[in-house]
Amino acid sequence: GLFRSKKFKVISYPLAEIIKFSFKILSVAILIVGTYILIGYMVQGYFFVNRYFMMPLQLAVRISIILIIIKTVYMCIKLFHHKLSLNLSKKSFYRKNSKLQGIKREIVLFVGIGVLLLSTNIILISTPFPPHKITPIVPLDDDEFLFDFHVHTTYSDGWITVEERIKWYIKQGISGAAFSDHDNLRGAKSAQKYVEDHGLDFVVFMAVEWTDNVNYVHMNYYGIAEEIVPLQSYTPGGPTAMNASDTISYIKGNGGYITVNHYNYVPNPNGGYGIPYSLDQLRDWGVDGFEIVCGGSYEG
Repeated sequence: GLFRSKKFKVISYPLAEIIKFSFKILSVAILIVGTYILIGYMVQGYFFVNRYFMMPLQLAVRISIILIIIKTVYMCIKLFHHKLSLNLSKKSFYRKNSKLQGIKREIVLFVGIGVLLLSTNIILISTPFPPHKITPIVPLDDDEFLFDFHVHTTYSDGWITVEERIKWYIKQGISGAAFSDHDNLRGAKSAQKYVEDHGLDFVVFMAVEWTDNVNYVHMNYYGIAEEIVPLQSYTPGGPTAMNASDTISYIKGNGGYITVNHYNYVPNPNGGYGIPYSLDQLRDWGVDGFEIVCGGSYEG
C-alpha cells in the first residue's frame, strides 16, 4: 500500500496474480504428492519412498509449471490487449485492507515466490541440456576406459531418466555405468534393455544402493541381479531384508562386490573411526572398498 501510482498497480497486479496462482497450484501439487508419499510410507515404509517418490514429484511440478505458463500468457494478453481490461477497480489493492489481510497477502506472495523458484530449480535440474564435454587431463590409452560406478535415475532419487543418462555418458566418451538406484534394480534392468534394444556400445553393470536411512549406511553392491534391502525396508512379498553385516556376507558369498558410500570417517564413540560402523568392523565384514568422493566433498 506504499505505492499509489496507477502505473505501478497496473504493472504489479499481473505479477501478483501470477505469484498467487503459483502459490495455489504448487501448494495443491505438494499436498497431492506429499499425501501419495505419506500413504506409501505408511503401507510400505522406506521401501516405497526410495523407489517411487521421484516420478510423481517431477510429473506434478511439470504440470504445475505448464499451468503457470498458461496463466502468465493470459495475464500478459489482458495487460496489453486494448479490448481487454484488468478490472483494477474491483481488486483488493484498491480497497483498504486490515493489517491481518496485509500480512496474509505478503505471506502468500513470499511463499508463492519460494515454491515457484523451487519448482523452477527442479525443472532445470531434471532437464537434459546439451552437456559440456568432459576432457580427461591425461588422455586415455587404448586399453583405458571411463566408468561411473554410482548413478541414480528417476527410479529412485535421480533427476533424469535411464535413457537420458545413457545418452549423456555416450556423448562424454564414458564406456559404462553401474545403475545403482536405491533398493531396486529397475534402473539397471531398464538401462540394460535400452542398450540391447538400440545396439549401443555401452556397458551396464547390475547394481543396487542398499539404503539404511535409520543408521544412515549406504552400500553399493555389484554383480548380483537380486534386490536386497535393509531391515527397515522390509515389506511382505518384497525383496529380502538383511542388516549391514549379513548383506555384506551374502553379497560376498554369492560372487558379488560391495562398497560403502559417502562414509563418515570420524571418531566412533565405541572406538576406532567411522560412523555408525567402524572402519575395522566393515573391513572384517568383508567390504571391497569405500567411496572417497561424495558429492564434491573429500571429507573422510
